[in-house]
Amino acid sequence: MPLPHQCQLCLQALPARQPISLCRQCESDLPWLAPGCPRCGLASTAILPGAGQCAACTIDPPPFYHCRGLFDFAPPVDDMIRHFKDNEDFAAGKALARLLSEQFVRHHQEFRRPLPSALIPVPLSARRLADRGFNQAMMLTQAVSRYSAVPLLDAISRRTQSAIDQRGLGRTARQHNMQDAFEPAAARRLTVPEHVAIIDDVVTTGATASALARLLHRHGAHFVDVWCLARVEPPD
Repeated sequence: MPLPHQCQLCLQALPARQPISLCRQCESDLPWLAPGCPRCGLASTAILPGAGQCAACTIDPPPFYHCRGLFDFAPPVDDMIRHFKDNEDFAAGKALARLLSEQFVRHHQEFRRPLPSALIPVPLSARRLADRGFNQAMMLTQAVSRYSAVPLLDAISRRTQSAIDQRGLGRTARQHNMQDAFEPAAARRLTVPEHVAIIDDVVTTGATASALARLLHRHGAHFVDVWCLARVEPPD
């Protein structure tokens, strides 16, 4: 386990002002995701001339407007995410959250895109939250909110118990599993700003993000972005 002021990967000493992070070389060597379709976020899809998005998104657009993942789900990021989620490796989580926060702000500045009005973490089911003890998406969202000054909207939605763990499921099973997977967190009327961003750790088929985006659209959102640590090529 790295000590404070050490790189999380190579254990190189870091400046005291940088207590939980990666050295410049390890950060550069991460599996940064190449630019792809701005709608679905997949790096493997070609953009249709004049459409600004891939063929799949043109034919059957997802309910979110923009998806951006930082990394391919490959070493060492895949292990860092697993250790963060499954082994409470909060140092790895904080290092990844810092990169997500920086890229989130940099992207909006470089492309002159307005920041969303609110950030929304993907909720865990009550059972999964009790088992894990924390919501990794919430921790990522808190970091992005602090860095960007975009407010975090918490406890506006909840995950229904009917949805099972997505890991190990194929594309069709994931989409079926996530139907009606989210509902408003309270009986009171849910009001969502026009432009919001969903934050999650990993996006694979986009079924989870789509299910949550549909709920947000029903309650006032017009533009829903998705930001994640890793965007994964969906399984067949």
